[in-house]
Amino acid sequence: MIHFRKAYIISFIILLPFLSFLFPYLSRIQFDNPEAIVHHSLNTDYVKITVTYNAAPSISSGPSDGNSTSSTPTNVGSDVTFSATSTDAESNSWKLLVCKTSSAPTASTTTPTCSGGSSNLWCVSSSWASSTNQNTCTYTALVGDVESNVWYAFSCDNNAAPNCSTSSQGSGDSGSPFNVNHSPTITSIGTTPTSIDPGATVTFTATSSDTDTDPSADTVKLLVCKTSGLSGTTCTGDTWCGITSLVASNPSCTSTAPTAAGSNSYYVYVLDNHSLSATATSSTFTVNNATPSVGVISVGSVSLSESSTTTATSSVTVSDNNGCTNIASITAVFYDSNATSATCGQNNNSCYASIACSTSTCDGNDSAASCTAYPWYYANASNGWKWQIKATDSASASSTNTSGTTTIAALIALEVNETTINYGTGLLPGATSSQATTTIENTGNTNLDVDTYGTAMSCTAGTIAVGQQKFNTGGGETALTGVAQTIDLNVAQRITTVPTGSVYWKLYAPTNIKGTCSGTNTFEAKNGG
Repeated sequence: MIHFRKAYIISFIILLPFLSFLFPYLSRIQFDNPEAIVHHSLNTDYVKITVTYNAAPSISSGPSDGNSTSSTPTNVGSDVTFSATSTDAESNSWKLLVCKTSSAPTASTTTPTCSGGSSNLWCVSSSWASSTNQNTCTYTALVGDVESNVWYAFSCDNNAAPNCSTSSQGSGDSGSPFNVNHSPTITSIGTTPTSIDPGATVTFTATSSDTDTDPSADTVKLLVCKTSGLSGTTCTGDTWCGITSLVASNPSCTSTAPTAAGSNSYYVYVLDNHSLSATATSSTFTVNNATPSVGVISVGSVSLSESSTTTATSSVTVSDNNGCTNIASITAVFYDSNATSATCGQNNNSCYASIACSTSTCDGNDSAASCTAYPWYYANASNGWKWQIKATDSASASSTNTSGTTTIAALIALEVNETTINYGTGLLPGATSSQATTTIENTGNTNLDVDTYGTAMSCTAGTIAVGQQKFNTGGGETALTGVAQTIDLNVAQRITTVPTGSVYWKLYAPTNIKGTCSGTNTFEAKNGG
């Protein structure tokens, strides 16, 4: 018996290659109780063989890469989604495996792998799909990918003896290869001119190009944003420049510089003809501070007011190309150009300095201003009065303009401080009074002399002739008459304190009078030269 068992085993070993030849899909051979394969009779000895057979699944629809073509490539950072439908004769579940090689992959009940390992893998499904159902896997395009990428799809089942289909590359636009689009590169950015005036045209430039050439060289366009952020081909915030036409390289666009002086940020996005943007590059440009300008000055006439002040006015439009809100102050000097200059210090004769002007409107770049001085009665009589108006902006830049001349006429005026000439009481007829004084104040703007004349004095009894009153200024006496006589007082124009002159009086009483006497003496101002 032992002899025959050994002989049979030898025969079986010889038959194994033959069985493999007959059954190319033989997966597993099972011997049932090989130690008891010989029966009591040689004619009844046999071997029981069990064969497990698994047919490979097949791709019944697809595969597809989602139409990733040279005209509609997949941008770097975006996913290529592969899809297919597979049918399995044993209704096994399956996974989609996409490889870089057509060589047969290694099937697995967990995750199939491409021939050559992970370096040849594009993607594999993360989960099993039922037979006749679709399955997918995704690959994220990388910067290092070439533009055109060949792929081979397999369906692999999860049978205990797993198997994979033959490779398929799909067909048409959805078939192999898939295409990757790379972003442009930015070497440098800038603006011209480098010194930008408010409201001027500013040109944004980007030294940039794109290396993709499938099926032809990519072209580029420019978008310049005021803040960081891009949504598709639109700035998420405000825009300096919109999309320009596509060019081979180095795109540019223009915008209008803002009016406000200072630094402005900008963010440059260069997009290719597939709307893929290079990483934003940012910088700043500076708008120059513009010196404000003072327009033509309009002036009003001036009429002095005795012993008081009056108003002198001017008006002007001040402009600043950085906007009228950039004007920090408007000041003025009202001065007698025949006596001094616009740099004069404040004095009431010839210089009204540091006048703060007021503004009534601010519209765009222009501000309407009015300036008011309050000349005193002793401001110089001159035809050379001028206004100089100065505008200063927030950066302390300033400019001035000077008006034409206006005239302040001579004001010849006086005031007698005393209301009466009191010759006293108890004056006897025929006697001479003690000296009385009249104080003459110059209330004009010239040197002052005085014309004086009077009337006879009426008494309770009798009359005192006008000539009985005599006046002097410190020298000889002059008899008063009813006709004006000039008293050469030469009271100076006021500078600081009020100048005065004195006229002294005596009454030579006649003998034929009695009681209280009164009359009128008149003083008239006269230009003292």
